[in-house]
Amino acid sequence: MIHQILFFGLFSILLLGYNAFPTQSVEETTVPLQVFKLLKQSADWIAPAASYCAPHYLTFPFDCASCTHAGDLKLIKAFSTETWTHVIGYVAVDEQNQRVIMALRGTDLFSTNVLTDLMLIQTEYKNKDCNECYVHLGFYRAWRKTLEDIDGIVTQVLNETGYEFFIVGHSLVTQVLNETGYEFFIVGHSLGGAIATLAGIHFYDQGHVPIVVTMGSPRVGNQNFADYVDERLGERFYRVTIFQDPVPQVPPVQFGYRHCGQEIYIKNETLPTKQRNLVKCNGQEDMECSAGMDFIFWELFRVHLLKYFRQLNKPTIEIKLDHSPNLVGYTSSRGNRQGNEDSQQFGVLDLPSSPLYFGIFDGHGGRKCVDHILQTLPQTLETAQKDDIEPTISSFRQIGGYFCRFKPFISKSSQFDWKERVYLSFLITDYTFWENNTSDISGSCASVGIINSDNGAFWEGGELIVGHVGDTKIILCDKDGRAKTLTHPHHPDSQIESSRLRRFCSVYVDPFGEERLFGVLANTRSFGDIRQKKLGVTAEPELITVSDLQDYAFMVMYTDGIGDVLSDQEVVDIVKHAASPQEASSRVVKFAERVGTEDNSTCLVVRLKRWGLPTKDFSKAKRDFRVKDREPAPRRQ
Repeated sequence: MIHQILFFGLFSILLLGYNAFPTQSVEETTVPLQVFKLLKQSADWIAPAASYCAPHYLTFPFDCASCTHAGDLKLIKAFSTETWTHVIGYVAVDEQNQRVIMALRGTDLFSTNVLTDLMLIQTEYKNKDCNECYVHLGFYRAWRKTLEDIDGIVTQVLNETGYEFFIVGHSLVTQVLNETGYEFFIVGHSLGGAIATLAGIHFYDQGHVPIVVTMGSPRVGNQNFADYVDERLGERFYRVTIFQDPVPQVPPVQFGYRHCGQEIYIKNETLPTKQRNLVKCNGQEDMECSAGMDFIFWELFRVHLLKYFRQLNKPTIEIKLDHSPNLVGYTSSRGNRQGNEDSQQFGVLDLPSSPLYFGIFDGHGGRKCVDHILQTLPQTLETAQKDDIEPTISSFRQIGGYFCRFKPFISKSSQFDWKERVYLSFLITDYTFWENNTSDISGSCASVGIINSDNGAFWEGGELIVGHVGDTKIILCDKDGRAKTLTHPHHPDSQIESSRLRRFCSVYVDPFGEERLFGVLANTRSFGDIRQKKLGVTAEPELITVSDLQDYAFMVMYTDGIGDVLSDQEVVDIVKHAASPQEASSRVVKFAERVGTEDNSTCLVVRLKRWGLPTKDFSKAKRDFRVKDREPAPRRQ
């Protein structure tokens, strides 16, 4: 019998050269952000650090040598079925997020569950509602044995802990599940993916609707079975495949097998995997996805056994930026003012590419607006969607005045790109402040830089996206030591701003020669400033992009307490002589105070790839003269 099974397994590999499905022309569809996050989380649950530790190296509450990405799980049970089927996995609870997880590992190449995989004979799927449904004999036996093994275990654990998990026999359903509404996730890789498919439809038929995620799963059943699963689980079943993985191509369609579930195809090997590299495929056997790939057996080890976990969850090093003065440094001083209305902010955004976020803010009229930005803008950048654009425009038009004919920047692309995300996030943050603080007089200038790096290390390069309102500044130092100015002040004397506002307001010159709106505001774009909103003071950001930061030494962000007394090149030349970004930011603020600033002064310095390269000091003579000119003459003796 075993020889017969092996013969069918090898024969199926030969048949893969013949394709039973015509090539389809499909339009690639980007996977939604929430689905991408689910897939990354699922990769955490079934990675070698989790299900591949079971059953011998996984202990309560959830400990194993390499379980660094599994999350805050509490282990219910790690299990391993009998030698012939040899299904290995665990059951755990995530109380914080109200989830129950059943994770199933893939084939052990050194055990008899390789034989389970090679059983190409189909057997009847016993369900009265699934007519003429047949499934892989080996997978079905393995699932039935798994169900038997964990039924008693879970009953005992439920009695002891009260957890609402519902891995059940045909009669046991916990009351806690119905009372709490915890979501049930079944995830599996390879053989574990096949078992997860059978488990998912089993629990659905028992009255529950799990979310099923498989990675590198083989085909499980015939056309009737695949249709039965898809009709019931629908978009709660995600089947992840990857370029060059041979396993999703077996058992072959020539033996009557069909895939089920919504296929999500990782189309290249770029690390770490980003949302744009995932394709939502069409139908059960999309020839533009895994079904149309050439079968390459030796990729079994390189791609199938490792790539899913490395792709969707590339290990990262956690760096606390606020405790890393060699990467990021900041200094702030109130100068001669009674208080400090400046602020800075930086961190990692919770988005698929883990972009770095840096912001500099110059408040006026109090701190209420600045504090609102600090609390709201990063979260809005993370959660904004293209569907938010039209409601936001409608909300601003209700303000009246300048905004009655509000026509914001909107790209024609169906994709939600970074420019739109930054633009929309500025507007939403500004509107929520206006909506909740109609009598407040505070406002704030702001410059935000987001570094989106393919390799995950912002100091090695990446794309920079800048959003800017007011007179805060962002500059770069190129590899030759020259300042590259990215932002320019939004003042009434700007030709663009003057033209934009001429119909709605008047500009006056103050006693110091500075143009101001209605003799009050020096900036034509800012957050807040609610009383001037109808007259055209807007938080519509000026958008700037730098495609690659590899040829730059550092980025400097600072408020006008520095910008009013120092040129951009002077700032760059001061920074380039410092040993670290933290030292550099301190030097800039101190020099600005030395040459006469009395305003709040804040400086943020970000290290980039060319940091430390020796370059010419272009402004040394000028700075020396300015310092000497401000020093009192020595007294005569």
